[in-house]
Amino acid sequence: MINLLNMIMEKIKSVWRVLVAVGLHVVACVLAICFLPYLYTQVLTEGEVGVKVDSALVSVIQEPLTNGVVLRNDSIFTRKYIDQQEKIVLSSLMGKSDSLYIRYIRSVEELSYLSNGGEKQSWTYLLLLTFCFVVLGCSGRTFFDYIGHTCYTKEGQDMKKWWPWYVFRLFMGVPITAFLLVASRCAIFSTLFTSRDLNVYLVIAFLAGFAMMEFMDMLRATAKGLFSKER
Repeated sequence: MINLLNMIMEKIKSVWRVLVAVGLHVVACVLAICFLPYLYTQVLTEGEVGVKVDSALVSVIQEPLTNGVVLRNDSIFTRKYIDQQEKIVLSSLMGKSDSLYIRYIRSVEELSYLSNGGEKQSWTYLLLLTFCFVVLGCSGRTFFDYIGHTCYTKEGQDMKKWWPWYVFRLFMGVPITAFLLVASRCAIFSTLFTSRDLNVYLVIAFLAGFAMMEFMDMLRATAKGLFSKER
C-alpha cells in the first residue's frame, strides 16, 4: 500500500505542470460554456436600440427596412451597428421628393448614432462574451497541442519549458479581447471583419483564441508594416 502511494506521489510530481495547465483550461472552459447562453441573450437584449418615428412615417415605411432593422409599433429597432453603407441603404428607401424625407433621415441618423454606442448598455456583456469565446479557442488549442502531442506522438511537449505558456495564454486573451472590440468597430482588418454581425464577430474571437500565436504574428507583421523604418 505504501509503495503504491509513493508511486502515485512520484507520478503526480512528474506531471504536476500538466495537471495545473490542463485543469485550469478545463475549469475555464466549463465556466465559459455555462455563461455563454446568458451573456449572448443579454448582448442581444441590451444591445437593441430603437427610435420613435412620427405616425405619418409609420404608414409609408415598408417593413422590414433592411436585414436587422425592423419597424415595430411606432419605432424602428435594430440590434446591429448601422455604418455609413447601411445608412445609405436605409436613406434610399424613401425618395428625396417625399415630404417626409427629412423626418425619415433624422430618424435614420439617430438610430445610427444609438446603434454605434450613443446609449448602448451592452458593452460589459459583449466584452465578457468575447472573452468566453477567446477562452474556448485557447482551451481547444491547448487540448489539441498538449494532449494530442503527448498521446499520439513519441516526443510529446516538454512541459518543463512550455507549461507557463499553457497557463498564461488564458490571461493573454484579455488584451486580444479588447483589441477585437475596437477592431470590429472600425473594421481595421477588412479581410477579418467583413460583417458587423454578432455571430461572425464571435467566430473571429474564437479563431483568435485558437490560433493565438498566429494571430499575434499577424498583428506583429501589421505593426512592422505600419511603424517600421525598414521599407
